[in-house]
Amino acid sequence: MQYSLIILSAILMALSQQPIGCGWLAWFSLIPLIKYLDQSNTLKNKIYIKLIMNEKLVIAVDAMGGENSPDKILEAISNVVVNDDQLFFNIFGDVNLIKTKLLKYKIPNNRYEVFNAEENITDDESPLQAAKKGNKSSMWQSIESVKNNKSHIALSAGNTGAMLILSKMILSMIEGIDKPALAGLWPNKKGMNVVLDL
Repeated sequence: MQYSLIILSAILMALSQQPIGCGWLAWFSLIPLIKYLDQSNTLKNKIYIKLIMNEKLVIAVDAMGGENSPDKILEAISNVVVNDDQLFFNIFGDVNLIKTKLLKYKIPNNRYEVFNAEENITDDESPLQAAKKGNKSSMWQSIESVKNNKSHIALSAGNTGAMLILSKMILSMIEGIDKPALAGLWPNKKGMNVVLDL
């Protein structure tokens, strides 16, 4: 499986508890420690209910994050939608570039919506630099779509530090929790373990 599938594979493995074929250590941020998970009708419950009821799960994607984007993101989405018809993607980034790139990937039009973002956050930017770009960046907008109940999960293959800081800024934390955690998928003899870095 190509590198482009690492991030989407990780999130889908975490939700379905089934490996998708990603044979590489996958790091991802599901933003699990946000205040919405500690309220009634929580985001977590919504995700589980939608999986159980076979309703669509809406994933916000920062299409400009990381090297070789947006190609690796669109390639990953094109591979995932073939096997799961219950996923919908809100894709954030340079709308003209993304729509041009979409021509070579087989993603049905009813499986995604593209939102324009003027800025993207590069891997070498500090979290402070990322925050200064405000809501013009594709990463910010993808996270904000969770806050606004437009998406259930925000996903980025880009700057991890920026993702953590922006998530904390935009979504805030559960009371008593100081910082978000990173979860990693480690292989074992039977499948995968989820390792949480606190």
